[in-house]
Amino acid sequence: MRPTSNMIYTNTTFDSLIFSAAHVQQLCNTTFADCVVSPGTCLVEADAVLENVVFDNLACGDVIRISSDATLKEVAILGSKPKALVVRPDAALNEVQVDAIALEIPDYSGEVEIVGFGKDRVRFNQQLHVAVSADDFDKVDWKSLDIGPFSYWRIFHKKLKVFQASVGVFSLPPKKHRHYAATLNEMSKLQDLGLDFSND
Repeated sequence: MRPTSNMIYTNTTFDSLIFSAAHVQQLCNTTFADCVVSPGTCLVEADAVLENVVFDNLACGDVIRISSDATLKEVAILGSKPKALVVRPDAALNEVQVDAIALEIPDYSGEVEIVGFGKDRVRFNQQLHVAVSADDFDKVDWKSLDIGPFSYWRIFHKKLKVFQASVGVFSLPPKKHRHYAATLNEMSKLQDLGLDFSND
């Protein structure tokens, strides 16, 4: 079954949810609530157009994958499923300034990696997520701050560099994670330098 616009799907099972020219290229005003994708997964490719689409606890394996090059407007990810949201460009990202919010994730508790969209395009929960800038990170003397190469902040920086992206939004480690306290301590050091990770 292929989803269509202007629908609410509840407890529905899909073989796969692939949004592209070869499958479902455009979808508007549609909600997926407690749906299951099996045996396939959920993938939004670069040529897809999604507007006012909600994924609420979508059980689609471990991750929803979205191309940063897709056209997104008011796409919301809610709940705790799947375990991760990964948004990356297909190649070096051609960042375009767009006023519209692309993604809304304040009520999503999974792991988040968004490369290429900053706080101007993502609504997020600043208790769970941070907006980062490659330019800001480029100016940091990591050694003097005693922030090692495997810290969350250095990894965020590397991911932006790999995709030649200037901005991104990432999740902080969960409170029970063994690196949670160290990550917040490092965050405080960076904020003392003037770096702003909020959604203001």
